[in-house]
Amino acid sequence: MDWTPNTTHAALLLASSKGFYARESLDVRFLSPSDHGAPKTPLDAVVAGAAEVGISPCDQVLYESLREDRVVCVATLHEVDISAVCVDEDSNFTRPSLLSDARYASCGYPLETAAVNSMIRNDGGGGGIIEVCPEERTETEMNLLDGSADCAWMYRTWEGLRARRRGRKLREFRMKVFGVA
Repeated sequence: MDWTPNTTHAALLLASSKGFYARESLDVRFLSPSDHGAPKTPLDAVVAGAAEVGISPCDQVLYESLREDRVVCVATLHEVDISAVCVDEDSNFTRPSLLSDARYASCGYPLETAAVNSMIRNDGGGGGIIEVCPEERTETEMNLLDGSADCAWMYRTWEGLRARRRGRKLREFRMKVFGVA
């Protein structure tokens, strides 16, 4: 799984709890990058042969498929992009163009910074983000919430929800709205 078990995985986890995989003689085990000893990302697990299937964001799949053609995308779990670059609602960052030189909590994926910088430029900004790569990359929103970053790319249905449950209001900049598809 990508990150920790969350709403994105609900149908897969429900199928497991109902015995659907076992009924089809499938031995399905869920690994998370946060599990001790698990590979850093689902794609790392697939490439290393530790997993046969991985759930990963499309930018990671694109990067790996362009790099050495080691992975193939077979399905999507969401009809639309559920992610956004988020800032505190009370911050002065009211548009992506204002994120030039902002501290960005990065997961460290090669296409991630380029996508955020494209969004900034497409909105009229002149500079780029300054990456802040947390050691534990499974909760980049914590860098936003603790003030060590100005913005973070979050999954709205999980990290965004978790931030709201912690009492934080976020402003979201969706990639597609700002010309990054």
